[in-house]
Amino acid sequence: MVIGSRPIAQAALSWHLLAKGMLKRLWVPTLEERYHRQVIRRRRQLIGDRVRTQNRIKAELRFYGIQIVEPRGPWPPTRFEVIRDYVKDYTGVRAKIRVCGFFKGKTIQGELIMKNESGINVRDKVSADTSGATDNIYSKYFLIENLQYPEGVRLAVNFTIDYDAQLNRRLKKEPAMELTQGEFGGRVGIWRLMELFDKYDIKLTLFTPGRICELYPESIKQAIERGHEVANHMWEHRVPSDFELEKDHLRKATEAINSLCGKKPVGTRSGHKLSLLKKEGYIYTSSIVADDIPYYIVDDEGQNCMLNLPVYYVLDDAMYFHFGWFGSGNAGQRLADPGKVYDIWFSAFRQFYKMERYMNIVLHPFVSGHSLRIAMLERLIVEMKHMPGVWFPTCEELARYCIDRFPHPAEVK
Repeated sequence: MVIGSRPIAQAALSWHLLAKGMLKRLWVPTLEERYHRQVIRRRRQLIGDRVRTQNRIKAELRFYGIQIVEPRGPWPPTRFEVIRDYVKDYTGVRAKIRVCGFFKGKTIQGELIMKNESGINVRDKVSADTSGATDNIYSKYFLIENLQYPEGVRLAVNFTIDYDAQLNRRLKKEPAMELTQGEFGGRVGIWRLMELFDKYDIKLTLFTPGRICELYPESIKQAIERGHEVANHMWEHRVPSDFELEKDHLRKATEAINSLCGKKPVGTRSGHKLSLLKKEGYIYTSSIVADDIPYYIVDDEGQNCMLNLPVYYVLDDAMYFHFGWFGSGNAGQRLADPGKVYDIWFSAFRQFYKMERYMNIVLHPFVSGHSLRIAMLERLIVEMKHMPGVWFPTCEELARYCIDRFPHPAEVK
C-alpha cells in the first residue's frame, strides 16, 4: 500500500512500532511535575553552593588563624558569611589583628557582635576555638602609620625578579622538561627582562640564590653594570631546618653575591631568621604580606626587627603562566592569556595609585621572559609611565627611605 501523505506514513509507522512494543509513549510532564523538577534542581544547586561556601570560608578563617569547632548538625552558611564579609573589609595584618584579636584566647559560642567600619553591628552565632592562635600578634608587626612618599609621589612600584632558574626545579626533582624551563630563564629570559626595563629606565631588584652566581655569572655582572640591585634569595632556594646549616647557607649566598658584585646584598626574599640576617648586615626582607604598604616584622624573641616590602601572589607571574605551579593539579592551574593578566595587574595598579599604597610585581625570567609576556609587560610599563607621581625605585632605595624617615621605635636611639 502506498501512502501519499508523509505525516500519515509517519503516524502509521509509529503505531506499528508501538503495537510491537518497540516505541514508548513520549512523556509530557504537567505544569506541576515541571515545577517539582525545578524545585529539586534548585535545592541541589543551593546545597552545592552551601558546601562550596562553607569550604571557602573555613579556609579563610584558618588563614587568619581561627580554628573552627564544628557544631553538631549542619552549619548554616550565614555564620561563615558574616565573618567572611567582615574579613573582606580589611587586608593583610589589619584583618588579622582585628578579626583574630576579637577572637583572641577564648572560645566563642552563642551570640557574636561585630562592628564594621560603618559602625553597624552585625549579629550572628559562631563557634570557634582560637586559644593561642594569635598570641603576641600585636608584637610581631609594626605598621607604619601615615606613610608618605617623597614630594610629588603617589605610588611606589617595585619590579622584582626571583632569579632561581632551575634551582627550585632540581630541589623538587622535576622532570627534564621542567629543568629546561628554568635554564631558559638563565640563558634567555633574564636578558630580555633587563633589556625591557633598561629601555624605560626602570631599575630592577634581582633576588638571586647564591648558586646562580656560579651558574650564570655574566647576567649578574651585567645587572650590576646596568644599575640594578642584586639581593639575596637563599643559597639554593631553600632554608635548611638545621640552625648551623642555615647559617652556613646564608653566609655562602652573601659571599657569592659580594664577590661577584663587589657589594654585599642588603635585602632578601627568604625565610632566614632575622637574627642571622641582621648579623650579616641585611636591612630589609620581601617575603610575606601582612599589609599593603611597607611595615616592620619582629622575630619571636622580640629582639630583632626588619622592614618588610610585602609581596602578593596576585602580582606574581607564576600564578598565571607556570602550569603546575607549586605542585597544583591540572584543574587548579591554567595558563592564562597575557591580556587578562594585564587587565588584572593594571586594575591593581590603578587602585593602588588611587589609594596611594605600594605595589610589588614579582617576575621569574623563565616565566615572563617569553615573547608574549614581554609584550604584555611593556604595555603595562607604558601605561604606568603615563601616570604622574609613580616612583620606580629598587627595593634597597625604598627600604632606606622608609627606615630613615619611619624607623621602628626599637631602632631609634
